[in-house]
Amino acid sequence: MRLLITILVITVISITVLWFIRLSIIPNENKSMLSSGLPMSEDKHETALSDNVFNNALRPNAKQITRLVTGDNKSPIYMVNLLKFKKYANYPDKRLTTLSGQEAYSIYAEELEPYLKQVGGEIIFKGEVNNLLIGTIDELWDAVAVVYYPSKNALLKMINNTDYQKIEIHRQAGLEGQLNIETTSYPLQQTND
Repeated sequence: MRLLITILVITVISITVLWFIRLSIIPNENKSMLSSGLPMSEDKHETALSDNVFNNALRPNAKQITRLVTGDNKSPIYMVNLLKFKKYANYPDKRLTTLSGQEAYSIYAEELEPYLKQVGGEIIFKGEVNNLLIGTIDELWDAVAVVYYPSKNALLKMINNTDYQKIEIHRQAGLEGQLNIETTSYPLQQTND
């Protein structure tokens, strides 16, 4: 079962990345022709699709927070994280450090595990981005991680934990920004052999 979930999550990551790549190479005038039915935001800082640019961020905007706290808060979610690291860690408390951004983020990732466990979550997949096989984009992300949460409520419980909030300093020091994509699983199509 775990292997099936891992395959499903990797498939979702691949489809998501290919979708972003597809949007990044479609000229603006042809975007209205996409037949996905997905609403295109006019807020370029929210999705940045209007300019063929993806804006990494450290925090969600107001619309994104509203979408997170509304709707189905009880079903499992998989958060796909496309991570871009700073060359050198830059802590908000101005501490001196020789850490790279990736090293600072690694501290966050290690300290994150017990908080995930407390809410029933876990890191399903993490890996370094090596190459872009199909499409074009200005700059690749450095790493990909997929995190399972039993529900949005579990995610919200974790991020509102004051002890968890203390480890966020390493995330903030290490990340240039990220895309954080909420996904849900769906059954794979069965074929009749």
